[in-house]
Amino acid sequence: MKVSTWSFIFVAITVAFLQCLVVLGDEPEGNEDRINKGDIHAVLEETQVLKLLRDQAEQQDQKIDELHQRLERELHVMEEHFEEMFDKIHNTEESLEKNLAKIEEKVFGSVQEFAKKSSEQQGSWKLPFFLLILVIVGVSAVFVRMYQKATRHTHYL
Repeated sequence: MKVSTWSFIFVAITVAFLQCLVVLGDEPEGNEDRINKGDIHAVLEETQVLKLLRDQAEQQDQKIDELHQRLERELHVMEEHFEEMFDKIHNTEESLEKNLAKIEEKVFGSVQEFAKKSSEQQGSWKLPFFLLILVIVGVSAVFVRMYQKATRHTHYL
């Protein structure tokens, strides 16, 4: 055990002993020798152990106050950091919304222009369709002629 622990035990035993003397009445019959609680308290106040314990308690209180102040500062710093981050996120969100609105206007404008041009050129889909039909008819005609030539020679067998 530490010295301060032994000192504390000694003070506790001394206090208990002095209180037992007062309670049990083992004091002389004369009033001048009677032990008073105030006297016990005064004796205890003057002991080095009690002074040491008070000093240690004051040091611990001071350390707790310093720790509390440090934690308050760190909490304040973290709070400021979070506020800055939220502001940055909010500004970024606003910027993205503005950019999205600009892009939306451009795309919508492009779609409107394309729709306007396509409505002006309504007959443009017919030409590729007719060309496809002509190609199919031409290829079919070529295959029919080849088939006819091939079957003409087999006709005489």
